[in-house]
Amino acid sequence: MQGPRGPEFLGSPIHRPKGDPRAPNRQGALSDAGRRGSLGLREGSSREVGVVQGTRARRYGGRSADERREARRQRLREAALSLFGTDGYAATSIERLCAEAGVTARHFYEEHEGREALLLALFETILGDAREAVTKALVGASDDPRDRVERAVVAFLHSYLDDPRRARVATLEVVGVSPAMELRRRQAIHEFARLIEVQAERLAHEGAVPPRDFELASIAMAGAGHELVVEWLWREEKPSLDALGRELVELFVAIIRGVGKS
Repeated sequence: MQGPRGPEFLGSPIHRPKGDPRAPNRQGALSDAGRRGSLGLREGSSREVGVVQGTRARRYGGRSADERREARRQRLREAALSLFGTDGYAATSIERLCAEAGVTARHFYEEHEGREALLLALFETILGDAREAVTKALVGASDDPRDRVERAVVAFLHSYLDDPRRARVATLEVVGVSPAMELRRRQAIHEFARLIEVQAERLAHEGAVPPRDFELASIAMAGAGHELVVEWLWREEKPSLDALGRELVELFVAIIRGVGKS
């Protein structure tokens, strides 16, 4: 449960006469004028400029404010992967995420509106890593359909299943969260289908396979890959990634070449 976020959280509010520049603002901090007065500074003075610049440049533990914030983001993503990928999204509270990441609730809400926003950020990271892995694997691929398909399939499977928590988040934990998340999940499947479609069209252009409309076939292949990953996650006795890859390669090559075509 989100804790109090107003000044009452810090104790009894300080009461000062209306208009007193030393009065705290809504976050419980002094106004700019109040800070200047407490430091004996005049607005625009060279001393004031030096103090403000020094505050902006202040580093703690050798890291700037931006670096510390990025470190908190990273810890939150790691905490989300650990908890969403093992106990599940529904069983994970914001309090547990904060404890796992070593951040306060205030810092959590500075980065994300809620659990779903963090889940989405992690989902996007996993999808981006998989796309990057597949794209890199296809660099230098030949015009042989099997070579190209095998490179892409192996890269995809390793990106998802070398750390099964990533696969669980991307294929199971994002299901049924909200209409917005469901829309993003469907878009992701179509994005992977488009990657397949582009490669199939390239092979057809090179004369390696017969030309045709690959759109629906590509959606079917993306769905097959998704469901085999889910099957792998559910099974107690899991097939090897090599076995999983072989089945997908044979299926994809057969579909791209066309039934009954060499």
